[in-house]
Parts: sequence; C-alpha cells; structure tokens
Amino acid sequence: MVFTGDDSGTIGQWDLTSGTLQNIYDEHTGKITCLIVADRILFSGSNDGTAKLWPYPTEYDESNESMSFKTLEGHKLGISALIYMPDDNKTKSDFDDEIVITENDVLVTSSQDGTAKSWSIATGEVLKTFDAGVGSGVYSMTVDPDGIILYTGYNDGSIRAWNIREGRLLKVSFSTGCPRANGQNKIYIIESTVYLYCP
Repeated sequence: MVFTGDDSGTIGQWDLTSGTLQNIYDEHTGKITCLIVADRILFSGSNDGTAKLWPYPTEYDESNESMSFKTLEGHKLGISALIYMPDDNKTKSDFDDEIVITENDVLVTSSQDGTAKSWSIATGEVLKTFDAGVGSGVYSMTVDPDGIILYTGYNDGSIRAWNIREGRLLKVSFSTGCPRANGQNKIYIIESTVYLYCP
C-alpha cells in the first residue's frame, strides 16, 4: 500500500500489486506536503495550513472517498512536516480492531509561518507553540530518541533545540554551509549528533 498527495490537495491510496487506486482522501484545499501512517491513522499536512487525521484502513462507499475525523487548525501558512509521538504505554494489540487515542498522544507540526506546534490528538488543542521569531519558515524537524528534545530547521540554515513539554528554547546553532531560501533543508540525528542537510 502506498499513499500519494498532489497539488490539488487530494490524497490517493494505491495497491502496489495491481496499481489500482483504492481510496481517495479529498478535504484539503491546498497542496499535500507531508503524510504519515501510524497506529491505524493517516496524518496529512497541507499548504492550506491544516493537518488532518483519517482512519486507516477505512470502510468507504462506492465513491471510494474517506472522511477525516479530526482537523488541526492554527498555522498561518502551509504545513511543512509532521511528527507523531504516541503514548509510550500503548501496545501493538491496542490497534488490532480500532483506533485508540489517549491523552498522551501528540502530533507535532511545522510550518512556513516560522513556528512548530505540538497538539493533543485527543482534544485537537495546541499544547505548545515553538516560535523563534526569526521570520523564517520551519522546513524540517526531528525528535531525539527519548522524545524530550524537538529540533527545528529553518530556511536561514539554523537549527533550534526545544524542550517539547515546556516549549522552552534550549539552543540555537547555525550552519554556514547552507544556502538561504532553500526550503529543502532536512534535519537528521546520527549517533546523537544533529545534522542539517542542505541539498
């Protein structure tokens, strides 16, 4: 199974063996920028500034269209990346028959508006806003293996480290080798070292 997103805001679910389109997710009004599938949920981010949660796998009618069950609204510009942080107490058996959401399930979104936000998946409320106030879009992010530190990568070649629970800025680093206004910079953590990749 593979998911694709297009410039019109439509997500397609495809069968890799047959190459047939099996389902359509069609509620976003802007280009699809990022997708995650985890714990029977499809998470999507779009240039319309919203993130949506969809049931997966899903029951659908003859139209092959699915409906989202939650929309997260709060960014002023498009979503650039998503990170899903599930409750540590969940077990795989929890998802055998239904979607299970707890108060500790968190989704983190980053945006071209220069902020990242953590959200309660259970309530849809913003938990923390990570705003560096630099006027540069957040184009990539990652979380340390312990789920404590959020790293955000900006269009100016900088990386910021945040305490996820407190929303507190911990450190700012700059890469002199990254071009400005690239929009394709990506953050990676390799053996406890944070790297900013600039294609």
